Amino acid sequence: MKKLLFVVNVDWFFVSHRLPIAMAAQREGYEIHLACNFTDQADYLASLGFILHQLDLSRSGTGLLAEISAFKGIFVMLRKVKPDIVHLVTIKPVIYGGIASRILKTKQRVVSISGLGYIFIARGLRASMLRFAVSKLYRFALHSGNTKVIFQNPDDKQLLLDLGVIEPSQVVMIRGSGVDLSRYDVKPEPDAIPVIMLVARLLIDKGVLEFVEAARELKHCGASVRMVLVGDTDEGNPKSVSSADIDGWLSENLIEHWGYQKNINDIMAKANVVVLPSYREGLPKSLIEAAACGRAVITTDVPGCRDAVTPNVTGLLVPVKKSAGLVDAILQLTNDKVLRRNMGLAGRQLAEQAFDIKLVIKTHLQLYQGDKPKMIFVVNIAKFFLSHWLPEAQEAKAQGYDVHVATMAGPEIPQIIAAGLTHHIIPLSRSGKNIFSEFKSFFYLLTLFRRLKPELVHLMTIKPVIYGGLAARLTRVPGVLAVVTGLGYVFIHHGMRAVLVRSLVSFLYKRVFAHPNLLAVFENESDMQSFLSAGIVVQPKARIINGAGVDLDKYRFEPEPLVPFTVTFAARLLKDKGFLEFVAAARLVKSKYPDIQFWVAGDTDEGNPASVLPDLIQKLEKEQLLNFLGFREDIPQVFSQSNLVVLPSYREGLPKVLIEAAACGRAIITTDVPGCRHAIIPNVTGLLVPVRQVEPLADAIEYLYNNPIKRREMAEAGRKLALQKYNITNTVAAYFALYAELTSEIVND
Repeated sequence: MKKLLFVVNVDWFFVSHRLPIAMAAQREGYEIHLACNFTDQADYLASLGFILHQLDLSRSGTGLLAEISAFKGIFVMLRKVKPDIVHLVTIKPVIYGGIASRILKTKQRVVSISGLGYIFIARGLRASMLRFAVSKLYRFALHSGNTKVIFQNPDDKQLLLDLGVIEPSQVVMIRGSGVDLSRYDVKPEPDAIPVIMLVARLLIDKGVLEFVEAARELKHCGASVRMVLVGDTDEGNPKSVSSADIDGWLSENLIEHWGYQKNINDIMAKANVVVLPSYREGLPKSLIEAAACGRAVITTDVPGCRDAVTPNVTGLLVPVKKSAGLVDAILQLTNDKVLRRNMGLAGRQLAEQAFDIKLVIKTHLQLYQGDKPKMIFVVNIAKFFLSHWLPEAQEAKAQGYDVHVATMAGPEIPQIIAAGLTHHIIPLSRSGKNIFSEFKSFFYLLTLFRRLKPELVHLMTIKPVIYGGLAARLTRVPGVLAVVTGLGYVFIHHGMRAVLVRSLVSFLYKRVFAHPNLLAVFENESDMQSFLSAGIVVQPKARIINGAGVDLDKYRFEPEPLVPFTVTFAARLLKDKGFLEFVAAARLVKSKYPDIQFWVAGDTDEGNPASVLPDLIQKLEKEQLLNFLGFREDIPQVFSQSNLVVLPSYREGLPKVLIEAAACGRAIITTDVPGCRHAIIPNVTGLLVPVRQVEPLADAIEYLYNNPIKRREMAEAGRKLALQKYNITNTVAAYFALYAELTSEIVND
């Protein structure tokens, strides 16, 4: 049974703000421990089965010996209990408990920042010095990867982020402690003299003095209202008002004091308006309760308070520490019963949407269960990730991974984020001409892996595999999947420079594949054998998965169009894709068959040294030899209007466009090179032609143009091949089998 330890300043605060969460965790099988100052709630909490630990925490003083003693008490208690999870609430438990649990290496920590409190509100030299010291203590206490920090409002979150106390990855936003909506109902307002109610501990920082001053001004102007304080003084707090203060206000007939009340639903039913003119809050529970009770609210325009209302919908915001603004707002609402009623109803709706205790409990239980295992996909361009790896990432998310994607900047990034994935921009150069840029890319991934501590990384394309693989080794990422999506430009070209680059890349690949728990995925047998023969990878680490798969519901079999006969090249406009050979073949074919259309679906790739130049595209457009469609996301529609799909590439992993063409029932012409030849069944689903040769390519196009029966046979065979071999469901399952293999090694280690 896991031990969950709550460390809070005092028991009554725990009962009012954290008890439902603790009871829900207990029902889930946690052993609940509570450490705090105990007052009159100890017997009740013990009766619930909680294990109690007394702490002596002064809530007022800053005496050095008292604070050392308080820290020692928390440290000794933590060492004794040895919790699996510690949940720290309120400032001293957060700081002292955070430092102690970090020293003791508590496995998992949850911290609630329920408002930054007196130190972050006060002004003056002493307050500034305290604020500086507390910020440094906060950072030491909280700045660690096993800690989640709950904020109730965005201002507090941003303040601690700006101070460098925490990292963005630690942040969890929860709007307040929640309320059990079944215990709060909307009752009709009383019809007598309007009751303006403040429900809080009677602290100066809660705006009690402004509330009383507003009562004085309202009395002076003859307004018929009852100003009611609900709550007690807090002797342990330096900002508490005194009993003498309250007696004085009562003697002036300014306010009524109803004291501390347990049944807030019944108490607020006696109010017409609920007021909290606080100086700063986390997210005040009294305003959440007011909303749940269907009461209009007046509060200050400060962090926490403003986050508990929808301004001018559920309540009014007034300036902080200004009793005149409070008076105006009270008069506005007491004079407009319809407005009060509408705000109350809107408040109840807000409570149901945002403040239901069930939502709060669910989020806390998820935090106690710990971080989801992280998986990072690293690929060069966002567009390539979306077209090839999005299904795997979505399935990983569905199976409980916290999925991150790292790519270069690009317009497709919003689509990645919209899929519920966390995106990181890699400062990656496609050309590799600047050595400093290359080191920058590597160090970015090194830092990213060190910060996120992923369980798995999935690397695709040459630079992400090399830089990400080296970073994974140095940061000891437990499992690595490296996908070799074709050997690419480096392994195709010849000459002294190409040989030197190839030698360096091969050396780096070897270092990457030396990771103790890595699997290398190849998309065709030829590429795998090249790496095995060169000693870059060993046989036990090598796997084959035939391409990225295709969604057969999206890519449907469609009959060929009758006219015009259309030949389509769908790929990035790279020389290595055989684009120039396609252009030359089109020129030959159109000289004999001018009615044949040649389409190009794809863009240039400026970062790639093999990309064709825009000047050539402009020239070809003027010549009207080809119809340039640009990059298309509706490839099934493009193929439905095509008769042939051609890819005369120099080398591939396993080109997805040919899988998609087969799925759509289109005959294929491609080159007899690794990757391309593996995507078809020669003379059954398509034709193979020699690489870099124009006339055989033109002859193949002419042959299939004149043989519609052969095209139809190839189309049917291609669809059958796609169904048998390239179904995306099977591809995703194959990758998850490899993830399972990697994670089983992690467990065994």
